[in-house]
Amino acid sequence: MSELGWLDVLKIAVSSTLLTTIGSWGLTHFFVHRAALKRDARYLAHRVAIILETFAVDCANVITDNDLHDRSDGHAGKRQLFLPELRSLPADTDWKALPSRLVDRFLSMPTELALADRAISVWWDVVGDEDCMETETRQKAGASGLRAWLLASALRKQYKIPASSLPEIGWDFVATLRKQDEAERKKVESNRTLDTGAETDLTSVGAGSTASDFP
Repeated sequence: MSELGWLDVLKIAVSSTLLTTIGSWGLTHFFVHRAALKRDARYLAHRVAIILETFAVDCANVITDNDLHDRSDGHAGKRQLFLPELRSLPADTDWKALPSRLVDRFLSMPTELALADRAISVWWDVVGDEDCMETETRQKAGASGLRAWLLASALRKQYKIPASSLPEIGWDFVATLRKQDEAERKKVESNRTLDTGAETDLTSVGAGSTASDFP
């Protein structure tokens, strides 16, 4: 083989070695980076879950405080007329590490809570009725607290984080949230049924009446 041929072989060997090294480094970097992203996502999911669970407990406290206040005629408990605060994460939190659907649900909660607080305040600003404010607060606390708990549970399941031990503290606050939320749902459904029945009655009256039936 000529000298030029040996030189070509050497170039090929060096190129192959270089490509293999770069490829190996690239794959190693990819898997290390991917593992780091998973760890970051899991850590962030855990932090968000704890924030949501704390908020859920606070919402359950609002419900029980108001119930105790009502049952004792104001001698025990404390009347709660606003929802608890949802603690926020630092502004530089890397939300890209989490699925967009879960991020959307968490980041939209402050707006939902602001609207809920506005609905509560209307009872005082427009009607001046503190009892109605308390009822509205209890309803919103049940719905918001349960939604926060379910989102936290979804985050833990998604990232294989052990279930929260909070329900084992001796007070089933999740049951309190579910009971309040279910009561509100039944109330809404009952009102919807009554409204539908009233519309049906009016339709029947209109269909079976003539001009002479009305003054």
